[in-house]
This record gives sequence, C-alpha cells and structure tokens, in this order.
Amino acid sequence: MRRLILFSIFGLWACAPSKAKIMVALPLEKSGLTYGIDARNGINLAILDLAEKNTQFTYCDTEGKPEKFIECYEEAKKQGASAVIGPILTREIDDKAIELINKYKIPVITPSITTDEIFNKSEYIFAVAASNSIIAANLVYILNEIGVKEVIIIKDPNNSYSVDITEKEKKALSKYNIAVVDEINFRGARADLINDLKASIAKFSKPKQAPAPKTAIIINLYAIDLDKILLDIRNELKYDGILAGPDAWDEIKEQATSIPGENFYVAHFFPLENQKTQQFSQRYSQQFKTIPSSWSALTYDAVSILINAIREAKAIENQRIMLRIKYQDYDGLTGKMSYGGDNKPGDKSVVIIKYTGDKKGLLRRTTVSATIAQ
Repeated sequence: MRRLILFSIFGLWACAPSKAKIMVALPLEKSGLTYGIDARNGINLAILDLAEKNTQFTYCDTEGKPEKFIECYEEAKKQGASAVIGPILTREIDDKAIELINKYKIPVITPSITTDEIFNKSEYIFAVAASNSIIAANLVYILNEIGVKEVIIIKDPNNSYSVDITEKEKKALSKYNIAVVDEINFRGARADLINDLKASIAKFSKPKQAPAPKTAIIINLYAIDLDKILLDIRNELKYDGILAGPDAWDEIKEQATSIPGENFYVAHFFPLENQKTQQFSQRYSQQFKTIPSSWSALTYDAVSILINAIREAKAIENQRIMLRIKYQDYDGLTGKMSYGGDNKPGDKSVVIIKYTGDKKGLLRRTTVSATIAQ
C-alpha cells in the first residue's frame, strides 16, 4: 500500500461543519523529478503563510505516471476530499483520469499543466498557469519584435507538451510571417541532436548581397541536461543566433552554467519582478535553502486560490468550492487571474526572461492573446 504523508493545521472558520480535506497529488521522491519537490515546497510555504486552520492536506506520490494519479484521485474520493491539487505534468493526466474526474466531480486544480485541450474535456479541472497557446503567442511575439525571420524548432515527439506547444508556435509564426526552415525530433541523446542540428542550420538563408536574416532556434524540451544542450549549440556548432524556448526552460537553475549569446524564454514567474515575488523568494530560500522556480510559485498560487474559494464558500462541498473558483479574481505570484465562469484564466500574462551568461533577467511581463497561436 502506498505511503501517504498526512499533516493537519488547526482552527476554524465560521459556519464550516468540518475540515476541508485536500489531496495533493505530485511526483515526489520516487519520480526523481526536482520540479516535484519545487512544487511541494511551494505548497508547504503557502500553508505556512496562509495559516488556514480548518484544512487537512494529504500528500500522494504520482511518480509522474497517469495510473498513479488515478490511484491518488481514487484515494481522494475515499477520504471525502473537497478538492485535489495536482497533477503538475501533462503526461500524468490521460483520458482515463479525465473520465474518472468527470465521474466523481472532485475539483482538480493543476498548478502547471498548460495543454489547452485537457481543460476542454472536463469542467472540473482548473488551470493556474498560462496555457500553451498563451506561452507560444508571447514567445513568437518577442521573436518578431526583435526581428527574427527564420527559425528551427526542436521538439520531443514522445512528449505531449512538446508536441502541443510546437503546433501552437507554428500557428503563431505563420501569422507573423516567420519561416520555419526545419523541425527536428529530439531522439534522446545530445550528440544525435547536435548532428541533426548541424544539417538544419545550413538551411538558414544566406543571401549573397543582402544581410542574412535574423534567425532563432526554438527548443521545446523538458531535458535534465537542457543547459548542456544550449551550451553545445553555442560552442560546438558556433551558432550565434537567438536561442529561445517555452516555460520548460525554467528548469535551468540560475548560475547552473554560463550560456553565451542572446537567450530568451517564457516563464510564469520571476523572483525579482516586484515586492510580492521578492518577499516570497526570500521566505522560500530561508525555508528550503534553494531558489524558487515557477513550479514553486504556481503551486503557491494554487493553494491560495483554493483556500480563498473555501473561505468564500464557507463550505467544504465540491460544487460550492468549484463555483467560487470559477468566479474568483486573484492577483498571485504568477500574475493576475480571472476565471470569468470558466475553468482556466483568460489571457493570463507571462514573463519574458533573458538569459545572459549565468544570469537571468526580466525583460518584461507581456499579455498577448492566445488566439495568435490558435
């Protein structure tokens, strides 16, 4: 039997008949995924900060697998949970899980899943992060703004997130008249990727008289050695154009490595953006002895949204909590959110990060409509 880690915080709010039970379903120790730990840290800090004393949180390890998330959701049903926080990865939620969610109707708040189609399949699954359409639209907007005319896209054909965001980017690129000269499938090995990319870079235009058009390589990968991939492109291939990517790049920890050239990516959170994010980052670093990532901030926001909904509903029933989430406006660490009766926030803003050397800097927060990538 799977081990569940249980802890409670005590107290009461007016009119509530009992504690609200919340299942947290994340990839934890068994998955070996660092972002699962980042996500858990964000939740733990939110619980400490918000001090909602009439809730009970139970942790369940999804191991990054859909079948394990289903087990966690079944356990939530047995416990009489009011809501579930998680999962955080697109691959953790499949059609079987969605069917179960639609059957049990326990609201699911996923902090970081960004695939639009998942939310179209169930009104009981709520988003916190900006969608892939929004991420793609904002990334391509920035590339267009700095004058990019041609791109190569690298994707992982076995990763649904990578495939989905690539398709969204291609739609946005088409609307800005930016040419995709090649699309490379990542085969799992850096050496293979560099060989494939060498041939692709040769496809960029090289006019004899006019200046060469500005180019970019978009890298849509969740790879544990993503920083090394970027470094190989710079050092081995001597590519001096722009490297760009979506929110998956947030896994590159600041000062992990020094990457030359112009490097941009879209993120949900930047620690130094404003006073609120700075205070959060300081508390997070003191508590966990590391810097927060977008995963940390998104799960913090997810807990905040849920606790606000429970307080406003003055109840622990699933449907009343879900209704309060749908009509909640929230100004979080990852931006302002307004659900407007839907299960995902409308055109949520994102931050554009410029990675120079071993430092990340905030370029600015942008709000480009998702329709650009649809």
